Amino acid sequence: MAKTPAKRTQTKKQPASVSKTPPDDKKPRRLKKPQYKSFRVHKHIKSEGATIPSSLSIMRGALGVLKHNWKLFLALSFIYGVLNFILVQGFSVTSLSETKATLEQAGHTSLSWLINGASLFAYLVTNSTSGQNPGASVYQAVIQVLMSLALIWTLRQLYAGRKVGIRDGFYQGAYPLVPFVLVLVVIAVQVIPAAIGVYLYSTVNGTGIAATTAEQILWAVVAFLAVLLSLYLICSSIIALYIVSLPNMRPMAALKSASQLVQFRRWAVLRKLLFLPLVMLIAGAVVLFPVILIYTPAAPWVFLLLSMVALPIVHSYVYALYRSLL
Repeated sequence: MAKTPAKRTQTKKQPASVSKTPPDDKKPRRLKKPQYKSFRVHKHIKSEGATIPSSLSIMRGALGVLKHNWKLFLALSFIYGVLNFILVQGFSVTSLSETKATLEQAGHTSLSWLINGASLFAYLVTNSTSGQNPGASVYQAVIQVLMSLALIWTLRQLYAGRKVGIRDGFYQGAYPLVPFVLVLVVIAVQVIPAAIGVYLYSTVNGTGIAATTAEQILWAVVAFLAVLLSLYLICSSIIALYIVSLPNMRPMAALKSASQLVQFRRWAVLRKLLFLPLVMLIAGAVVLFPVILIYTPAAPWVFLLLSMVALPIVHSYVYALYRSLL
């Protein structure tokens, strides 16, 4: 009987050169993430955050929040105005007429009315913390800090859709007082370059050190760069004021988070922050100029009313800007 040969199982041989990893030309490419460097021209690097609305859009939204809750913010403004009047300005606001009479005696030109009006307006703005009390500036700082904390807490609750009362902002909003003040200290340190630049410029021009026009321009450029450096640093620290008011937030963590929020778009945020004082200054001049020229004794009282509503507008605008960065 013949034996049948055993069936052989055929197996395909794997070539030894086959590799489990694809060759380099078939590997998926990964773009290297650009690194952020402060003073480099980084406007070509796109930010991964949300697009920042225009300054006018932010202002409209901020005013809309105030308008929708006008009774609440009017009460907070009234409290701020009363404290500011009692502790800071007092009854010394009636001395503006004497200043106007002195200016009118000094010059009699066709544009003297415009120059006097601008001088009196600048006098009101720069001397808003001066009063009979020698500690008026200290009282002013304390009042503004406490009112700022109350306004920030109130705005955060309103954006979250919660109903709040007038007392809630003072009772519950003041708990991050120490971290808030520490961030303010950081901002004060960041203002030092601008203060040094302005001081040097005024000194060299006042003492005659900068004799030629070229030297004056050079010192003006130095002062401008110093001011620009301070503004650049302050840009993120202002946003940190609204982050540090969150529960259990430390100052350094708030400053770091704010720096990350404005990353790659610091100059855009700075432009929108500078838009606010410009608009406030123009609006104040439009309201106060006619009052100064027509009935000067009423100008300090109108200025006091404007200062009452200015603080809620400022915080509502910057808080809306902060939310647009998230």
